[in-house]
Amino acid sequence: MSAQVTQYEEVRRNLAFERAIGEELDGIVRAAAKTVQLLAPDQASEMRENQIRNVLSVAMETSSIEVVINFIRYQMGRSSQGKTWLYNNFGQAVIADIEGPVGEAAKRVARAVGDPDEQETCRRAYIRLTRLYLGYLNRCFYYGDKTGRWGDLYREKGGAR
Repeated sequence: MSAQVTQYEEVRRNLAFERAIGEELDGIVRAAAKTVQLLAPDQASEMRENQIRNVLSVAMETSSIEVVINFIRYQMGRSSQGKTWLYNNFGQAVIADIEGPVGEAAKRVARAVGDPDEQETCRRAYIRLTRLYLGYLNRCFYYGDKTGRWGDLYREKGGAR
């Protein structure tokens, strides 16, 4: 019976984790949409979709937030003359989102799950939400870059469309 209770609790926690992640998605999408607008309205940033996708690939290969942030800083260091990751402090804004709204969302997820190992649940939620954030950042950039309709992504007063 104890094994069944343990298995039941694991399933319950996994469902609670997925539900809590889902409840944070709107905020994650809004943060990505707002930040990507730093690259608008023209091609002066010289950012290309593969550059954001490369950061997403790093996030998918690691379970460390510090590795992701370090890679963004590396990309910022490679940027020249205020282009790409340095343009309008885009790289710093992405790091601030990961350390701020994404990190706070991970804490809310961990609290919602009610796992005895809240720190581990928070760590799992943090990397998962960071991956999602970077994926939405990539999608928002792609839309803005291809359509030129950056204003469709996010409006300060109205939020995401």
